[in-house]
Amino acid sequence: MFEKFDENDDGTIDSDELRKGLLSLNLADLPPSQVDRLVAEIDADGNGVIDLDEFDQILMGDDTGANDEEQDDESSAEADVEETTEDEEEPAVEEAEETIVVVHESEDAGEEALDDEESDESHDIDDEEFDLEDDDIEEESDENESVEDDQIEEEQESHRPLAALAALADLMDEHDISAQRLFNELDADGNGMISVNELKTMVEEKYGDVLEIEQVQSIMEGTDGDGDGMIDVTEFIGSMEDYETMEELVEEKVFPSPWQKRMMSKSWNDTVWPILHVGFGIIMAIFIANGMFGFVDGSGGNIVYEPNDSGLIPSGNIQPGEIYPCDEKYQMDGCRNSLTPLAGENGSLSMPTKFYWDGVLFIFLSMVGLGTTLFFHLVKAPEWRARAKAMKEFEADKSEASDAGE
Repeated sequence: MFEKFDENDDGTIDSDELRKGLLSLNLADLPPSQVDRLVAEIDADGNGVIDLDEFDQILMGDDTGANDEEQDDESSAEADVEETTEDEEEPAVEEAEETIVVVHESEDAGEEALDDEESDESHDIDDEEFDLEDDDIEEESDENESVEDDQIEEEQESHRPLAALAALADLMDEHDISAQRLFNELDADGNGMISVNELKTMVEEKYGDVLEIEQVQSIMEGTDGDGDGMIDVTEFIGSMEDYETMEELVEEKVFPSPWQKRMMSKSWNDTVWPILHVGFGIIMAIFIANGMFGFVDGSGGNIVYEPNDSGLIPSGNIQPGEIYPCDEKYQMDGCRNSLTPLAGENGSLSMPTKFYWDGVLFIFLSMVGLGTTLFFHLVKAPEWRARAKAMKEFEADKSEASDAGE
């Protein structure tokens, strides 16, 4: 909570940071005099700014009356001169203090609820509709998912299947207007941004037949992508396009396909994918070694004579470069052959050791296979899981919106 107000990360909150923080959280729009008064109420040591300990004191409900006793004579004099003004401002200041405490408590409760929700949802991704064995994908160990967490979070962030978006879509259908036109109508002051107050006003005055005032904050959370407390046209239209895309996928049921269900299941993650990775790696290693060292003893097979350093000469006065039955005693590098299942001359399954085109082909194909399986295992499968989860949440939120409308 403290970090949301401390914009420059200097460990203290001044009056300007406090005012901006209250605005960004849609808590209060206080004039500078009231903000200064609020800072003075919280500032126990009288240095003009709020540090973490002072901030914690008000959140913990400590008696802030001690602050008044620590005010110097000059503050007391100013209080006497401006007594009437301060009496008017006091309720707003106290309300702002109470609001900060309430927001802090609600955030703590929200975090606990989110932890519980994430724990419950960790068992929901692969259920009976996936028709797979051991489909509790979210029960994978932290070690197996550490590589995937960021990708899952990014994919989930790209979809915001909130009930509020369903309500906005219903509003557009009900009034037969486009997203751009709806944005222009909600942007009452025409500054290209929709504030929470503008949204509340338009809902109350014009769209109360479709939207409820309680949904305003949910709409803000569902469309305010950068969290600045305002909705710009890019965020608004992008959110609605996300909603429409998700709705089409859910209605058409084109995702996930049976093969996608299998490939993102726990059984594939734990067994099939590792086997495929290792298999392609072994094939690649075998053909690399085959071209470098050879696996077949080619003794007796016809080969071009290349004398070694032993000084021995094969019988029959064989000269270097002539074809003769290979003998390791005379032949340079011995008589090892490479397997040539496709490239062997005259149907031969082995040839003198080197890389032939069939070996190079198998090495290339195994590299492609290994790269493909790694990509689907570590990149696509996590994306599909996150997308499947987002679609389930979307359906649930849409159902909630329909129930609320009824």
